[in-house]
Amino acid sequence: MISSFNDYKILGIGIRFLNPKIRFFFCSDYGNTNNGTEKKNCTIKDTVTIRKRLTVRQLFKKLVTAIEVYSESPDCENEDIKITENDYRKAYEYKKLQPQIKVYANGSEYFILSSKLPDGFEEAVKARRELQFDDWGHYLKVVDTCYFVRKSTVFQNILFCSCCIGAKKQVCKHFLVLACKLKYFQFPEQITSILIEGPRTRGRPKIAKRGKAL
Repeated sequence: MISSFNDYKILGIGIRFLNPKIRFFFCSDYGNTNNGTEKKNCTIKDTVTIRKRLTVRQLFKKLVTAIEVYSESPDCENEDIKITENDYRKAYEYKKLQPQIKVYANGSEYFILSSKLPDGFEEAVKARRELQFDDWGHYLKVVDTCYFVRKSTVFQNILFCSCCIGAKKQVCKHFLVLACKLKYFQFPEQITSILIEGPRTRGRPKIAKRGKAL
């Protein structure tokens, strides 16, 4: 009966003596790999994949910390943000909805209501600041209700939003509304002005089409 590692070694020597065609026979107490790639994957599994699982609250804290580190990295921020007329137009339409805004941390953190104007803005801001979520569905509802907008720690007059567009370091309507409110930017006149009548063309005006009421 094989009862120890030495017995495996003796058995391997005996098998190789009986059959010389068997060139390799190796036994070990640990998992073995054939090349460096498999060894690296094995190390990742032992140290990262197969690890102690976190609770939902601990997971959210880890994710928030990772997001903050990523957001504060200078390599991830862009000072030369290009704002198009279409961006201003979308932001102005959103501004006319008069979304609710909450200010914290001496004016460096903002929470703004989404364009869907859902109910429960106060509760969503509180849950987001305290990282208190009942379950995954509650978390999705909170992040869809209010967006977190912060000032850049590297560049001046630059804001970043937590919405799906702002998370890519692109211009979103939430960022632009707050930036214009803080006097970082200004809406162009062609966006804010009301066009009463367009330029007249040469010639006789067209006859109005007969409507259903006539």
